[in-house]
Amino acid sequence: MIINNAASINFDDPLLDALNINYFGCMRILDIAQQSKSVLTFTHVSTAYTNSNRSGRIEEKIYDLEGGKDPEKLVEEILALNPQ
Repeated sequence: MIINNAASINFDDPLLDALNINYFGCMRILDIAQQSKSVLTFTHVSTAYTNSNRSGRIEEKIYDLEGGKDPEKLVEEILALNPQ
């Protein structure tokens, strides 16, 4: 079993640093879990700021991005930005 709850919640981090820690870090651990023959469970604990644009009760489920954007495409767009 792998439980991932590592993340940076420093909102002053440069965007690319935050993406590398919070997105790619999790994806790397998921990749390791998928390659392992002995890992049966992968659990990711997110932050309290997930889906903070929603009001009322927030169910534990994966929500689509506003406008139907593809999350991986959004990450590619962020990586293509000027780091400044």
